[in-house]
Amino acid sequence: MSPKPNKKLTPNQKIFADEWLKDRNGKRAYKIAYPSVKKDETARANASRLLTKANVKLYISAKLAKLADKTGVTQEYVTNGFKTIADWGLGLEDKQKAIKALENLGKHLGLYEKDNVQRAPVIVLDAESIKKGE
Repeated sequence: MSPKPNKKLTPNQKIFADEWLKDRNGKRAYKIAYPSVKKDETARANASRLLTKANVKLYISAKLAKLADKTGVTQEYVTNGFKTIADWGLGLEDKQKAIKALENLGKHLGLYEKDNVQRAPVIVLDAESIKKGE
């Protein structure tokens, strides 16, 4: 069952969400929904902000759920597909196909995002260092 938005989208928000669903390009979608915005920087920032609004998120989630129901392409389907390709590539010793499938599986599962956050440098400054300009 798809989630239902509890607050109606404005016409521009609906255009934005429908455009975003095409290729997940927020800047492009925002510039189509709000044609008076010309600067890429502004469109990118506003698209990011718009994607955090509850009604827009619910609308997009409902559309994605409907698409998954219609096509049968779910997270489980994609994960199993990548796993099958990886297993097949390893079995045939086609390492490049196996590596690509495993990379895609890792991206799909968000493994690299967590890894990148863990590897982000942590900078600790004490008040004395800041005063000295270190």
